[in-house]
Amino acid sequence: MQFTRERYRAKRVSEYKNYANLEFDAARLDAVCTPVRDVGEEDDFGNGVFDECFGVHDETFGHFDTFDSDVRGSHASNSPRTNPLNANGDGKYYRFAHNTRAVRSNFVHFQLRNLVWATSKNDAYVMSENRVVHWNAATRRATTALDLDGGGGGGPTNHGRRDDETRDDARDNGARSARGEAFFDDDDFFSENETSDETSDGRLRDSGSGFNRGDGGGASFALSTNFPRIQVSTTCARDSLVAAGGFAGELVVLDVDTGVSASTRVTRDDNGITNAVDFFSTPGGAEALVCSNNDKATRWYDIATMKCVARHEYPWAVNYTAVGRDGTLAAVVGDTKEAWVVDTRSGKLVQTCEGHLDFSFAAAWHPDGVRFATGNQDTTARVWDIRHTGQSLAVLRGKMGAVRSLRFSSDGAFLAAAEPADFVHLYDVNSGFTKKQTLDHFGETAGVSFSPCGEALFVGVADLTYGSVLEFERSRWGHGAPAIA
Repeated sequence: MQFTRERYRAKRVSEYKNYANLEFDAARLDAVCTPVRDVGEEDDFGNGVFDECFGVHDETFGHFDTFDSDVRGSHASNSPRTNPLNANGDGKYYRFAHNTRAVRSNFVHFQLRNLVWATSKNDAYVMSENRVVHWNAATRRATTALDLDGGGGGGPTNHGRRDDETRDDARDNGARSARGEAFFDDDDFFSENETSDETSDGRLRDSGSGFNRGDGGGASFALSTNFPRIQVSTTCARDSLVAAGGFAGELVVLDVDTGVSASTRVTRDDNGITNAVDFFSTPGGAEALVCSNNDKATRWYDIATMKCVARHEYPWAVNYTAVGRDGTLAAVVGDTKEAWVVDTRSGKLVQTCEGHLDFSFAAAWHPDGVRFATGNQDTTARVWDIRHTGQSLAVLRGKMGAVRSLRFSSDGAFLAAAEPADFVHLYDVNSGFTKKQTLDHFGETAGVSFSPCGEALFVGVADLTYGSVLEFERSRWGHGAPAIA
């Protein structure tokens, strides 16, 4: 049976069942949602590009046999066809560039969709079958950076290391920070709550020796390529650092430039799944990591020493923690309708944000350090101002499901909000979130990530048959914000 694209899309939207932990009346959102205009309703891959990518002809499905492993967008090929959407200045912010099936995105926990991370416009780290795979968009090459399927460590030659050209590009874009500075030299950062977790003294040791369970010993950050099997629930990547969290509370950190790695199990709680990990910089520029777990706690690690320097407890499972640009405030969301803003040093509550109708699983800070966004299972993302948290600045409703992943571009021009399947919305921040571009695909979404320079956007499609990574390029014309040179 043949379907037009539009008919199949309408069928999926109408039949999709959004998962919610709490009962709520969705009609309550009608009166509060921000009116948003989509900058284009045509195929978001560009006119005709969708057909080339998926082997679809005459707007009908069923001809996927022509799908190549790697497909370039028509604008980047030698094809005489052009992309009139951008050429005519339609206002779209990002245009389709490439789709690769060399990396098959996937996820294990349906509520956790932070499994795609870009560290430069040419480097993305994608979860694929318990392996964090490095996709080099310049060379079109995929290598295993972190093998957590019980089969060993990194790739055969470079341990997931980036090419020299790509590494230089990351440096030129200011992607690196001073990772060698310890927390305790950073204005006594976290000194009020320096602590050792009940299941770990905060020292990570050689992953080849198994997980640290608080058995003492000196701190080490040793090379290892023999990780035990971990059912990966979440990942994160920044600069040369890659982290992965597991269903049993595992945490693994790898420096892909040096091959040095460390692992621990942060909790023995039976319900201690690692829901999210996030790298950030302290006020003094040191690199750190926060780990959010289902055992109602966040744990804070100094990357230089790999020591757990603080643990903050909450009355509910913590699903995501996003740290602001200056490293002093964090937005914390979890199994609650509220979003909390806390002091990263003390863990003390600074502000409570109310308005969501269900549990939240996503949060992101705007680069200005004042605004932040939260994503909820009530199908909305809310934007907040830390100075006025009594009411959200915007309520952004999706098309069919929860907002599972949020990212601001580094220049603050765009907010990407990913639904569980099919849709990623790019909101124009400068318009007051009243304009957006909707990128649509068919399949579950594993994650979304802007490159640090904002030139590229990566989307992981977790389809059993056609799992892939979509790449989009920043438009340098139209009505959207200009790209960073």
